[in-house]
Amino acid sequence: MTAIFTEAYNFTERDFTAADLRLRSLQNSVFPDMTDPDSPNLINLLRSYSAWMLSRNDFYISKAARESFIATMQERRSAIYHGRRQGYTLSGAVAAAADLTVTITNGPMPASVTFSQGDIVKTQEVPIPIIGEIQSEVVIVSGETTATLAWKHAQSKQDTYTSTGKRLQYMKLQNAPYLDGSAEFQTAAGTWTEVQTFLNSGPTDRHYRVIVDEDDFGWIYFGDDTNGAIPLGTFNIDYEIGGGESGNVAANTLTKFAKTYTDANGNQVVLTVTNADKAAGGDNRETVAAARVNIPENRRLGAGTITREDFELRALTVNNVARALMLSSGEDYTVPENEGRLYIVPNGGGTASSLILDAVETLITVTYPQPISFTTSVISASYLSVDIMAVIYLAAGANATSVKTDILSRLSHYFEPIVTSGSQYIDETITTDAGLSVTIGIGMPNPFIDFGYNYKDQDGNAEGEIPLSDIYNTIRDTAGVRKIGDSVDAFLLNGDHSDIPISNYQFPSLGVVTLINGTTGNEI
Repeated sequence: MTAIFTEAYNFTERDFTAADLRLRSLQNSVFPDMTDPDSPNLINLLRSYSAWMLSRNDFYISKAARESFIATMQERRSAIYHGRRQGYTLSGAVAAAADLTVTITNGPMPASVTFSQGDIVKTQEVPIPIIGEIQSEVVIVSGETTATLAWKHAQSKQDTYTSTGKRLQYMKLQNAPYLDGSAEFQTAAGTWTEVQTFLNSGPTDRHYRVIVDEDDFGWIYFGDDTNGAIPLGTFNIDYEIGGGESGNVAANTLTKFAKTYTDANGNQVVLTVTNADKAAGGDNRETVAAARVNIPENRRLGAGTITREDFELRALTVNNVARALMLSSGEDYTVPENEGRLYIVPNGGGTASSLILDAVETLITVTYPQPISFTTSVISASYLSVDIMAVIYLAAGANATSVKTDILSRLSHYFEPIVTSGSQYIDETITTDAGLSVTIGIGMPNPFIDFGYNYKDQDGNAEGEIPLSDIYNTIRDTAGVRKIGDSVDAFLLNGDHSDIPISNYQFPSLGVVTLINGTTGNEI
């Protein structure tokens, strides 16, 4: 009997072309007199259609296989499902906040001027401004001209829901991006409370769950009258949308009210408003790349906070915490016995606010308590500033100013605690300590910068040095840089041509960068 496949085809690729090739071989073995496999006849049509179906089926099967593993998943919905199975919830966006100063320029007014909760103040950008709301009512009384308004990068929304009276109801909120923890509502039975799971809910507990999907829409889920009560009637659900790093706007940019104001007597009020300081606290939702790392780490946490790893992983679950390091007497002889120091690096670096430090302390002492005999000081990280001097030679046609801008950008990304948009490391593949291959993405801890304690060689021995070669390569590999000067003093870190010693509790930060044009000898 003649074999159906008469040639040594390579079928390792399972796309349309490979499937069509297999089917052509089968077709030729059955209909050897067909000399034109591309003529418009029924057999060729069926062959092409079958090849297309095979390629589509393989696409979805391969996709399902990819999304079934945490290490290879690419879609947020997969990260949400994997996280739920592991008792982990992907963090949502956090809204930035700022204090605004409002001034009546044609005042004082004969009557009071009221700024209501929910009034909108936004930036001047066109076409898409950054929009936020005043968080509480403020009144400028007659005779006064200024006041301070609390602003938040969020907008209030309200959806109406009518219960079906059935078990396991759910509804999709109509506006996005949903701001985690913002949903509030009451029914005739009373106020409802959000929970993470219905496992501890009784039949009369007015509990609900919120799951945020891959498109940032919030979904409200109710119980089954055994675990969680069933809502009845028609009611309104209040919630907020917004958040993200985009809300961290620069100082003096929140300058526009969305409406005009009058005093209590109806007199027109002319106002100016601005934020003297940069808005702060805004953070993007957790990315899939970050979830690939965080979900497996979450599995290692118990009910308390016991090990060094527990302290660090707990701290990283707090909003705006980028990196954490726990040191006790075993790692740092200056720490007394039965005490620890938990160093915190906030998103973007710099000094961690008291709100962040207090939230971490509450987490490790109240929510997931540490041993009774152990005490921990939660403190902001200490930074080692790295000054860089480099003599660079430009490539033909390169613009010195543009090259300098690119170098500063690459160095900024090299030293950032969390990978952000524009980083040169995005889509690079690294191997974690657990041996997993992970693709670097936005929101992941920057694997090229760390606390001094974590700088170790391939055998796990402490090095305590920031490698000169990494920073050298960051500059050398910038587009437009032909080379870096050959002499030892052509590239210096903190004044020396050598790796930089760093204490175990310190975190590196970018200092002053000086770039010298090697051809002219002038600073760029």
